Amino acid sequence: MDRPVGFGRFIWKNLEERIARFQRSIEDGRIKKDPDTINKMEEERFARLERLQKELDEKALIKKAREDEIAAERAEREKLRQNLKGRASVARYEEENAGKAGNSSKETAKKSTSGAKQRGSTFKRGDYNPLTGAGGGSSRFSSGRKGPSRGG
Repeated sequence: MDRPVGFGRFIWKNLEERIARFQRSIEDGRIKKDPDTINKMEEERFARLERLQKELDEKALIKKAREDEIAAERAEREKLRQNLKGRASVARYEEENAGKAGNSSKETAKKSTSGAKQRGSTFKRGDYNPLTGAGGGSSRFSSGRKGPSRGG
């Protein structure tokens, strides 16, 4: 007897559907005998829904409180930014320059003694293209092999 590969699945699917129908018919028969069962099931369902709704409401309140905190912090930062109008960044820049000015004589001495060329950033040049690598200097592709393809 040669059976197709899916024959067992076909039988199980039909059998499963019939079992489910049979269980529903038994439950319907119980409900007809005892109508209080329907009321009890509905009460349980509504209780579950109320519990889920309460949990969702609590989560929504927590999320709303967090969003309010974030909005307040953003407003405060924006207010400070408007009040300072860049003065803080200028002050920071001046402090960094003042710190560098004290060390500038040492740095210039080091720069003058080193014979290496100082090259600017490649990103400032107009001919640099990061997608093609054009104008990027030493970051061009070169194959690893420099000899014949077969060993000798």
